[in-house]
Amino acid sequence: MSGVRLLVVAVALAVAAVGIWRGTWAIGGSDSSCYALMAAAFAGGHLQPTTSLAEAPWPDAPRTFAPGGFVPSPNRRDAASPICTPGFSLLLAPLVAIGGRDAIFLLTPIAGALLVWLTFLFGRQLAGPNVGAAAALVVAASPVFVFQVVQPMNDVAVAAVWMAVMVLAARPQDHSGWIFATRRPRVVWPVMAIVVVFAVTTEAMGQAMDLHRLERRFRTVGMIARDRLPTNAVFITVWNSGSVRYHADRDAILWDAMDPASLDLAVAWLSARGLEPYLVVEEWEEPIFRDRFAGHSALADLDWPPRHRVPTGVRIFRASDRARYMTGETIPTEIAWDGR
Repeated sequence: MSGVRLLVVAVALAVAAVGIWRGTWAIGGSDSSCYALMAAAFAGGHLQPTTSLAEAPWPDAPRTFAPGGFVPSPNRRDAASPICTPGFSLLLAPLVAIGGRDAIFLLTPIAGALLVWLTFLFGRQLAGPNVGAAAALVVAASPVFVFQVVQPMNDVAVAAVWMAVMVLAARPQDHSGWIFATRRPRVVWPVMAIVVVFAVTTEAMGQAMDLHRLERRFRTVGMIARDRLPTNAVFITVWNSGSVRYHADRDAILWDAMDPASLDLAVAWLSARGLEPYLVVEEWEEPIFRDRFAGHSALADLDWPPRHRVPTGVRIFRASDRARYMTGETIPTEIAWDGR
């Protein structure tokens, strides 16, 4: 194998390693929530995520069951419809079925490595191995690419598929190059300069590397829900709706979609059915939560100790603890460090 090829292989492997090592390994925002929960549904033989709380009595209940990245199903009260397209989830579903729910976090780093290699092949076919290597390095050093390769999102996988199409389209054909015809550029150094600029001057590189820290709170909450809390727990949350649904496979209720007068009704209804309601609130959300439910529920005050606290900004309250705390009972708080 030539030195140029070895360089590109090393860069591709480094991309995969960074994507795995610094990957978020977490389901948090609406995009990742949509892709992951649809993949889990497909792997389980279903077309969309469902809830066991479909008979809830509060107004517009289906809206409160739709986690991040979903809207209420127009056909089924117990189901949620995705706002994302299903293609990426179809790629993830076999990984869930074979390797479990954490396996989905390997696809994007592998796709990133393939994209780097395919870019090399494309450039080599058009203008020689040096240009191919330069193009591959530009991709690997692109801030947008590095930002996406650490997340369970479809951008990198789609780019890899399109680059594979470009490689096939650029293959020598009987019709003299088919789609592409080009002169071989003689100057590669300007392209290499772009790599240096990307790698040295952009803040996006640092932001991409920091996503591992910022997003891990979602995984931590999901792991707490799965491993530390009872199996009958139900989570009243917003930002962590995807994480508890995916990482813990537990039901979630969105408080920001709930009528303010319905919080106590929801807690009472859940408790009457042997379920244990928990409030999962990010610290920046707490003023919003208080304002929304003030005058409607004593829970709005969040004035009792949480059962768990994630130092990067999440608190998990057991709703029934408030009454115990007000009678003088001590409520212990466990500190859960990110990445547990």
